[in-house]
Amino acid sequence: MSQPDGAFPRVNLAMIKSGNYDNLIISLVCRTVEYNGEGILQVECADGGPMSVTVDEGYQFVPNKIVEIMGHLADGEQPLQHFVTRDLGDGMALDTYNDMITQEGCGY
Repeated sequence: MSQPDGAFPRVNLAMIKSGNYDNLIISLVCRTVEYNGEGILQVECADGGPMSVTVDEGYQFVPNKIVEIMGHLADGEQPLQHFVTRDLGDGMALDTYNDMITQEGCGY
């Protein structure tokens, strides 16, 4: 799949595992779960699936925050390479977001 400039597919874990988004910059809305302090952040994707994200040392981890992570997805078997994190606040409903991104024709 080619990627239009400035457009980032909004994905969940099932979509990542499909392989359709390999080697793209993606948007992952998720809940922060755990940080090992050595560059690996564990998150819960909008569909409830677990995902690993590689982050820079010194990443400011806050547990249970809803965030959007923009990053490069090499493939669904490797961690997402973190570029940018945006805090989405405490009122974001992941299940509603997941319903939105899985609608026909949604993605970019």
